[in-house]
Amino acid sequence: MKDPVSPYLLFCPDAGMSEICRDSACGHSQSRHFDVLHWSQSSLRGVNLVCVHAFGLSARAFSALGESFAARGYGVFASDLRGFGERREQLGYHRMDFRASLVDLRALLEHLRATQPEAKTVLVGESMGGAVVIRLAAEYPYLADAVIASAPAWRIFQVPGITARGLVDRVLGEPGFASEWVIKHATSCGELRHYWKHGGKTRLTLTIKEAYRYLRLMRATPGNARKIRDVPTLIIQGLYDRLSKPLASAGIFNQLSTPDKQLLIAAASEHLVLEENQLPEKVVEFIDSWLEHHLLFLGAPVRREPVVVLGRGELSGADRNQVEKLVKAAGVGESQTVPVF
Repeated sequence: MKDPVSPYLLFCPDAGMSEICRDSACGHSQSRHFDVLHWSQSSLRGVNLVCVHAFGLSARAFSALGESFAARGYGVFASDLRGFGERREQLGYHRMDFRASLVDLRALLEHLRATQPEAKTVLVGESMGGAVVIRLAAEYPYLADAVIASAPAWRIFQVPGITARGLVDRVLGEPGFASEWVIKHATSCGELRHYWKHGGKTRLTLTIKEAYRYLRLMRATPGNARKIRDVPTLIIQGLYDRLSKPLASAGIFNQLSTPDKQLLIAAASEHLVLEENQLPEKVVEFIDSWLEHHLLFLGAPVRREPVVVLGRGELSGADRNQVEKLVKAAGVGESQTVPVF
């Protein structure tokens, strides 16, 4: 929840990243620039993580992840999607626009390929960001060496109820009932709920047109997953997610065409696993090992099984039943699932 040490940099498709655009011949309008956070201590591993945030949040939500993986020798980048973050009230940035955001992210990925041709690129996204990185990998597989998608939410609990609350909020004013519902179900952490409502610069409301765009992106996720044929992909899902349906993430895993895929069930996590200081150290260690195996070829991963349960000890009977449902939805045999570790 704290702000990162690194300030935002301005990314220009012509000039790259700097505090201000120094290309006097830049042919792009100001609206083609966008903000990027960059964490890097040494980048010894030659791997860049490009992170896309969840709905309502911003690049700053990846502060803990950025600092943690930068300390392990990775370069980490995160940008604000259009309609969110620091510029969300400025013209050109004030509406959620996935088409423009995809153009932004593609430009950033192409810049990294051009300036660091030997480096590997990993697309990392959570919730809405998970759906975005799956789409990026489907459309531009040559720009991604691996994908990590946490709760790539294409099915949300109680969509009719959220819609009804949102329509009431359009009349009575924002923030309102819909935002309260999303915050309540996204996390049980009182500190984080208060931060989102009062100090996190979050945006949890949508116009009707934006809501339609959001639903279109989410509903296209299974089809986009089927287009990922040869990019190693790690799907992460919190077992106690009360905002998006865990079975939907398992279904996305099942839809992936790539044979190099793994589903990590974070048995102690809710909707957010990678953002807002909700990142467990065990998940960091697992991802690090996964990347070492798939991109750096430094040895065997922590686990090879297609479904892995990462927890805090013995599961309750109800949790075991939920895991069994996820394994079934993922399309793998129960015998291939490892015990909680």
